[in-house]
Amino acid sequence: EDKTIEEIKKDLGDNNANIENNRYIRDSEVSWLNDEWLYDLIHPFLRTANEQAGWQYEWDFSESFQFTKYHKGGFYGWHADGNSCNLSKYKRYIPGVSPVAEDGSMPKGYTDNHNMVGKVRKLSMTINLNKPGEYDGGNLKFDFGPHSSGKRFHEIEEIRPQGSIIVFPSYLYHQVTPVTKGTRYSMVLWSLGQPFK
Repeated sequence: EDKTIEEIKKDLGDNNANIENNRYIRDSEVSWLNDEWLYDLIHPFLRTANEQAGWQYEWDFSESFQFTKYHKGGFYGWHADGNSCNLSKYKRYIPGVSPVAEDGSMPKGYTDNHNMVGKVRKLSMTINLNKPGEYDGGNLKFDFGPHSSGKRFHEIEEIRPQGSIIVFPSYLYHQVTPVTKGTRYSMVLWSLGQPFK
């Protein structure tokens, strides 16, 4: 199913909680990495992209790297990594005081990391870890919105070579199309700062 975000909202109602709770949006395995050498290696690419794209977003912290494995049939439906406004700031999680998710875990939008409190995701980064030809499908695809002055949808072919990196604003809607052959491996990083002014 390859519906636009507008079609999904029309089907499920324009309510983010309703969309998240009633739509199967992801089929992948994830684990987390936070080795210092990874940040030392990757942050310069993030800074360069932020500068060369002309965004000049102020950021001062990155979350843990997400290592993701997509088997054949694996995908990640339309989503944005962050909203980049005051309403999407991470809130401090205080055990016994803060609300909890239905499964008893920390709810979305809360953190116990003091470096994240009050900040929003501003820049997202995806790194391709596969050699060419190791998988088919599994394309990173962007939706620039119905009012885009150019082409609305764009699949990223440039990220296919192993080690390729793409950096984009965290508020952009994107997806990973279903993997049709092989296994796709990627690493994702989100960098945070104070909400936009």
